Amino acid sequence: MRGVLRKCLSIICVALLMYVFIQISGLKKMRRKLSVNEKVADTARKKVRFSQLANEAFSNLAGSVVYNRVPKCASTTIRKLIVKLSIQSRFKVHIESKPFIKQCLTETEQTNLAHSWSTLGNTTMFVRHLYYVDFTRFGFQQPTYLNVIRDPVERYVSAYYFNRFGFKGWTAEKAKKWLVKMSDDKRSMSLDDCVSRNVTQCLYDNPSRYLNYFCGQDNQCSRSNEWSLNKAKENVMNSYLVVGLTEDMENTLKILEHTLPRYFDRAREMFASVNAIRHTKTANKRQPSEETKRKLRTALFYEDQFYKFVKARFYKQLKSIDLT
Repeated sequence: MRGVLRKCLSIICVALLMYVFIQISGLKKMRRKLSVNEKVADTARKKVRFSQLANEAFSNLAGSVVYNRVPKCASTTIRKLIVKLSIQSRFKVHIESKPFIKQCLTETEQTNLAHSWSTLGNTTMFVRHLYYVDFTRFGFQQPTYLNVIRDPVERYVSAYYFNRFGFKGWTAEKAKKWLVKMSDDKRSMSLDDCVSRNVTQCLYDNPSRYLNYFCGQDNQCSRSNEWSLNKAKENVMNSYLVVGLTEDMENTLKILEHTLPRYFDRAREMFASVNAIRHTKTANKRQPSEETKRKLRTALFYEDQFYKFVKARFYKQLKSIDLT
């Protein structure tokens, strides 16, 4: 009898151990499943994050688009791409491009611009070298802004020589219309020589900053300081759906295709066929020394801080798109 009891107890113990083992295994599987589900849910949340940025944070903006293009940031190439896209996708594009076009406007000029823009329709892209304008100050809905920038030092180098020599292949007549007037001695001075003499004076004599394009029309925006930097950041967050990077044009166009398909559908495909880039190489451009670049980066401190801010935002947007 005792032997039978021991055998029964042994069977019961084994059964209990198996039950406990099965329960523990089931809990582990459930935890793994919950973990996977949580990851899926987290991925889904990330997928909509960029759409929320585009559709909620910018829901107050009009369907019309302003590309207040920054010079020497592939803006001529992008302008030509937009013209091609407008033919393909049948949207209106209004381009203002002429030598030394005004970028800083009076109050009256801003009012007139906002009024004129309001009559162009809701599927129009306006393209011009222009400092940011707050249309709401004049009683109009704010358009959706976009822009493209590049490393401020590289841009300054390009602008310095462009203002002296223009693009390769320009005729003498075109150069006469577009080039900044200066003495022959000043025109022939290399950027290395200009900076080595006095970097502050060089920047003053050869102004070419892009913070104004985002800070706006306020007089304080003409100064590169903490105030203008913060104002530029604020305007980017409130009005610019996309600020791309010249150095990463492939992903700039990818983001534009995703956020503004009405205007940029198949932009990457079409960009490959745009040959404008071969006609927009700055003539007589000389690469400066590393010492010159170091001095320029120090002098362009606020532009450099703004560029880093835009770059971080850009890759955050790209990451959100890649998750979809």
